[in-house]
Amino acid sequence: MQKPSEFHCMMNWTHIAACILKGLFALVAYLTWADATKEVITDNLPSTIRAVVNLFLVSKALLSRTPLPFFAAVEVLEKSFFQDGGRAFFPDCYGGDGRLKSWGLSLRCGLVVFTLLMAIYVPHFALLMGLTGSLTALGCAFCFLVSFI
Repeated sequence: MQKPSEFHCMMNWTHIAACILKGLFALVAYLTWADATKEVITDNLPSTIRAVVNLFLVSKALLSRTPLPFFAAVEVLEKSFFQDGGRAFFPDCYGGDGRLKSWGLSLRCGLVVFTLLMAIYVPHFALLMGLTGSLTALGCAFCFLVSFI
């Protein structure tokens, strides 16, 4: 960001806009289909519009929902196990020049493969991710509410 001091203001307005847009989307969906509203909201749409919306959702998931938590998880793991001063369990995964060592890259690839295998083999993984997302959104909304008080 060019002006880091404006970060909190930008985050507040982003959350407000997201809450308003999601609420309006839910209201329009319910008023349109009433009791016939399906669990997955895109299943209510006509097939051509559903395909376009699903393409946008997949691209959004690949570009934002996957990399951001992955980088956060990698940072926590690296700081906990590899870079915690002299208390780390394993040697630093970065070389003297700041570049990632090959075995550090292998660990990152292993994390991606492990996540993929969990998604494939855990039954009802979509419901588990929906629950996780809902709880995370609830926590974020609570933090957002507390920041205004």
